[in-house]
Amino acid sequence: MRTFLPLVLAIAISGCTTYPLGLDEESWHELSPQQKLEASQKQADLDQVRNLRLAREAEARAEAAREAANRLMLLRQQAKYGERVQCVLEPISHHRSGNWRKLEPVALDLVLGVQVEVELFEPGRASRAREAIAWFDGQRVQICPGEYAARYRSEACIIAVGHYRDYQRGMRRQIDSKGFLQGQLDCSFVGRERY
Repeated sequence: MRTFLPLVLAIAISGCTTYPLGLDEESWHELSPQQKLEASQKQADLDQVRNLRLAREAEARAEAAREAANRLMLLRQQAKYGERVQCVLEPISHHRSGNWRKLEPVALDLVLGVQVEVELFEPGRASRAREAIAWFDGQRVQICPGEYAARYRSEACIIAVGHYRDYQRGMRRQIDSKGFLQGQLDCSFVGRERY
C-alpha cells in the first residue's frame, strides 16, 4: 500500500503537467535547454500581461460599482416625497432544493425607476443564498429572482401594489411566490410630505 500511493500521486501530477506556450510534452522535450528557457520566459511575459489586464479589468469593475453606488446615493438624497420607498422583508423564506428555508431580514431602499440588486442570506451563512433585483415604479414594489424573470417571467416575481395613501401610511403585504420567496413585506415612503 505504501508504494501504491506515491505511484498514484506521480501519475496524477504528471497528468496535470502543463508546458509553456501550450506545448505538449513531446514538443517540450524536443526543445534544447536554451529554447526551454526562452519559451518559459515568453510564457512568463504573457502571464504578466494577462495578469495586468485582469487586474485592470477588476479595477474598472470596482470603479464602475463605486460610481453606481454614488449615483444611487445621490438619487436617494434628491428624491422627492413619494419617489423613494423603504421596505422590510421579515419574516422571509426562499425556496431551495425543494424546501422553504428561512432568510435573514432584508431592507430595501428604492428610488422611483431605479433597479437595485438584493442579496439574500440564510442565518449563520456568510455566502449569499440567493440574489434578486427590486424596483419601485410609483405604485408597485417588484422583486424578481433575476433579470430574465423580470423581463419574461413576471409570475416568478413578487409584486406588491399600493396607492399613494398605502405607502404614506405604511403598507403591509403577505407575499408568496412559488419557488422564490414567501413572507411579509412592509413598505412606506421616506421622509415627510411637503405641504
